[in-house]
Amino acid sequence: MTDRIRVLVLILIMAMGFFLVTGTTIWFLYNAAFDSVSIRLAETARSNARLIEAIAREEASHAGLHEGRIEDAVLGHVLEAYSQYEGWGETGEFTLARRDGELIVWVLEHRHDPTGRPQPVPFESELAEPMRRALNNLSGTMVGLDYRGTMVVAAHEPVAEVDLGIVAKMDLEEIQKPFLKAGLFAIGFSFLVVVGAGVLLVRVSNPLIEELQERSLKLEDTVAALEDSEERYRTTFELAAVGIAHISPKGRFIGLNRRFCEIVGYAHEEIAVLTFQEITHPEDLA
Repeated sequence: MTDRIRVLVLILIMAMGFFLVTGTTIWFLYNAAFDSVSIRLAETARSNARLIEAIAREEASHAGLHEGRIEDAVLGHVLEAYSQYEGWGETGEFTLARRDGELIVWVLEHRHDPTGRPQPVPFESELAEPMRRALNNLSGTMVGLDYRGTMVVAAHEPVAEVDLGIVAKMDLEEIQKPFLKAGLFAIGFSFLVVVGAGVLLVRVSNPLIEELQERSLKLEDTVAALEDSEERYRTTFELAAVGIAHISPKGRFIGLNRRFCEIVGYAHEEIAVLTFQEITHPEDLA
């Protein structure tokens, strides 16, 4: 791998690091915002359900009111209370419905329906899943399709006293939109930072790379010269007319030439396992 390729790989790793950190940060922020919206919706649905139940109990405490009139009276109060309620954000909405046979019938006007009140939805339809859960006496939060077929974050709560269901919801797209914009901006900004840093890195590293390449060439020339010198030395050593041997302090033969073997009368393999003391006359050792 050349030095320039290493620089490009470094820039690529730096870009991946930028995008990973940015994406992870936005993801955690989105999850925090999603959880915050879910909690707010749940509190809204729960508090409104308990309020409607309190109104129903108050109406039931009046003498002479039977069950049908209680529901009518409660709905009258609720419709009056929410007649001016527009929801929150761009898509936030509060819905109230009851089950009429196999239909979900809405009792409040909805901001997203041009007629004011949506058409009933079959109870077994894929639409209005949050409200269907509320009418099945289930409470909680979820992501699912509302009566329009739009994916929403919704909190659903049953209203026990009058057999109604209540849902507080917001389009999932509204929650995601600012984070998608932030993500695109962050990616674009990170791209510009990486490109700028890459250009700066290339400009700074180019002289270093050229210097390293020059030193590498000089080192290769030096190594080649040493190899040539060593080869000439070995040739001189082997072909010398006199016997030459390299011996360790303990008398072991480290290197010897052919002429030395001829003088002492041993083959190279034989003398390699002997010591200088073993092949030298004792009187000559000193």
